[in-house]
Amino acid sequence: MRVVVVGLGVMGLPTARVLAERGHDVVGIDRHGVGARPGSSSGGSRVFRLSHTDAGMARLAVRAHAAWQRLQERAGEELILVRGLLERGAPALDTARVLEAEGIPFRSLDADGVAAIFPELTPRPDAPAVFQETAGTILADRTLAAELALARAAGVDVAEGERVAAIEPGASGVRVATDRRTLDADVAVVCAGPWATELLGPLGLVPPLLGVPAQVTYFASQPGAIDRPCVVEWHPAVEDCMYGMPTPRGYKFGLLDWSRPWDPEGGAIPVDEDEQARLGEMVARAAPGLGAPTGSETCPVTLSADGKFVLDRRGPVVVGAGCSGQAFKFTPLLGELLADLAEDRARDPLLEQFRLDRPGLDRPIGSMRDLVLYATQEG
Repeated sequence: MRVVVVGLGVMGLPTARVLAERGHDVVGIDRHGVGARPGSSSGGSRVFRLSHTDAGMARLAVRAHAAWQRLQERAGEELILVRGLLERGAPALDTARVLEAEGIPFRSLDADGVAAIFPELTPRPDAPAVFQETAGTILADRTLAAELALARAAGVDVAEGERVAAIEPGASGVRVATDRRTLDADVAVVCAGPWATELLGPLGLVPPLLGVPAQVTYFASQPGAIDRPCVVEWHPAVEDCMYGMPTPRGYKFGLLDWSRPWDPEGGAIPVDEDEQARLGEMVARAAPGLGAPTGSETCPVTLSADGKFVLDRRGPVVVGAGCSGQAFKFTPLLGELLADLAEDRARDPLLEQFRLDRPGLDRPIGSMRDLVLYATQEG
C-alpha cells in the first residue's frame, strides 16, 4: 500500500514510521520541517501524565505509557524525565475519582505533603491536592529526532519544506498535489495541525477547529528544581490556571488562557511580552522559589469543541486533527492508532471517543477558556 502522510508532527511522524515498519511505501510531507516553528510540535519539552478528569483520556494515557516504553527501548535513550504530577485545586478531586475508578495509583496530599515534594510552592491549605508518580517531562525535541531517525531507517521518504495544496479523494485512492509534484496513493493521512481546515474543509472532513497561540515561559530555577514534579494549579478563574514542568532550561510554566487571535498564515507566533510579565507575577506569588522569567517560546494549538482529538477515516483519507494541547503525551500511541486506520483494521475501541460524527463536535468554540468551562460543565 502507498500512503502519503501530510504533516510530520507528533501525530503524522509516528504514523509514517509505524506504517513503514509494517511494510508500506510511505511519503511524509511537512511544509515547515520536523520540529520547526511555527508548527505545533516545536519546542524542547512537554508533559506526560496519566491524570485526567475524563476516563476515556485516562485509558488512552495508560496505553500511551506502554507505547512510550516501547519507543524509548527502540530509540535507546530516555525520552521522559519521570518526576510525577502534582495537581492542586478543586478539579483535582475529579481527577482522583477517575484515577481510582481506572485503578491508577495516586496519593491525596495535605499541605505538608505538598510542601515535602515541592517546597517552592506557596501553601494553599484548603486546596485539594493529588500526586500521580508516573508523570514527567517529555524531552520533545529529542523525541521528534528519535521518531525521525526511526522513520527514515524504516524507509519513509521524508520531504521537508514542501507544501500540500490539495487533497483529492477518488474511487480507487487519493491524489495529493503539492507545490512541487502530484502524488497518487491508496491512502492519505492528514495531520496538518492548524492547517487541517485549509486542506480538509473543502472535502467536508473536518469539524470546527480553532487555532490559537500557546506561550510558555522559563524561570531561573534553584538547584534541584529539575527534580520537582510537574504541576497543575487550578484556580476558580480559568485565566489564573497554570501548568508547569521541570526542564533542562529551568522550570517552565504556561497558562490555560489561550484566547489570543492568530492567523495560521502569519508565520511564527511572536512572544507576547504582556503575557510573559503577567505569568512572571503569578509565578512569583505561586512559586517564589523558582526565580525570575528567563525567556518564552510559542507554538500553535488547534482546539476542538470538546478538547479531544479527531481520529477517523472517510474513504481513502485518514484524519488526525484537534491536538487541543494534548497530543504530545500520546504521540507513539497515536502513530499506532492512525496507522491502524490507514490499514482499515478493525476499529480500536479507544477510537470511539475521537470519531468525526460524535455529538457536540460541531459546536463552535471561542477560546481555551470556553473549552475548559465546557468540559467542566459536561463533567
